[in-house]
Order: sequence, then structure tokens, then C-alpha cells
Amino acid sequence: MFTAAEAIAARLAAQWVRSEPVAYPNVQFTRPVDVAAKPEAFLVLEVMWAGGGQESIGAPGANLQRGEGLIWLHAFVPRDRCTAAAGAMLDAGIVIFRSLDFSGVRTEGAQPGGNGPGTEDGAYWRESVSIPFTFDEQG
Repeated sequence: MFTAAEAIAARLAAQWVRSEPVAYPNVQFTRPVDVAAKPEAFLVLEVMWAGGGQESIGAPGANLQRGEGLIWLHAFVPRDRCTAAAGAMLDAGIVIFRSLDFSGVRTEGAQPGGNGPGTEDGAYWRESVSIPFTFDEQG
């Protein structure tokens, strides 16, 4: 049985067809560079919990527990590249998660998450979206 974060990461890994690499939570990642050592685009996945609670009563140890959270997709593109490249990565990620039910995870529509400098060294520009989700467990 998957946790919500595992199910989300597994779905992205199975469905991501673009050439840009994906950085997953708590997995070693090295920013990509081209043969001239110039920065290349990449996507970052974050899964953040926003709360939750018990949804049923009367069955100790077997009540429905519903967690709520956000799937964050952050597209990083080299600072000198058109921001449309970031938008294209986010569009591809949104399609993988938008308004679906998979492995116990139920998602909603994507919401804009902002943009700005992507790294402290100024090499990247970042654009982000969030996708709200819920996940049910017995407990």
C-alpha cells in the first residue's frame, strides 16, 4: 500500500514523458547542465500536507482518516530561456494530476503558485503550480 506521497511520486515517474529530469522529495538530485556546462531545465516535485481529520466515528482503529495536501510542481528554466519552457513543463505535469483519483489520492484542478528567481545564484527562473489533494486511510 502506498502513502499519498509515494503514490504521487510513482504516478509522476510513470507518466512524465518530457526530456527534463525530475527532482523527487528526499532523493539525491544534481541540476542538469549541457555539454558546455550551461544550466538545463528541470522539474521539482513537492508533496505538502495541509491538515486533515477523522471522517467517521464508532469503529476504533478502523475509522476513516482523511488527509489533505498540495502537490507542488516547480519548473526551473535557465534564466536566459523563454518562460514558455517552464509553462510547457507545468502543463505536462498538470495533465498527470489534474482532477483524478489514483491509488487512493483524489486531486482537484491546478492553481497558480507564483514565479520568481529559481536559485540563489540567479541561474534559473522558477514557475510553480499547486494541485490540492485528499488521501483516505483507515485508522
